[in-house]
Amino acid sequence: MTDRKTITIDADVHADLEALKRDGESWSDLLARLSDGRDSEHRPNTLTEAHIDDIANAAARRTLEELETARR
Repeated sequence: MTDRKTITIDADVHADLEALKRDGESWSDLLARLSDGRDSEHRPNTLTEAHIDDIANAAARRTLEELETARR
């Protein structure tokens, strides 16, 4: 027999998860799919502090491009 745990979640969270649950999929299967990244559409955010400089530089470049375009 496998170990089992009981969790408590808000009703709105349950409804959101139920909408993602596929036909024939157990709750354990759903949570495993969402938590391990197998479902690319619902993959957890993987941004880290290492991405901050790249994001800031991209935002600065885009802002500069938009300002130059607006001045024309």
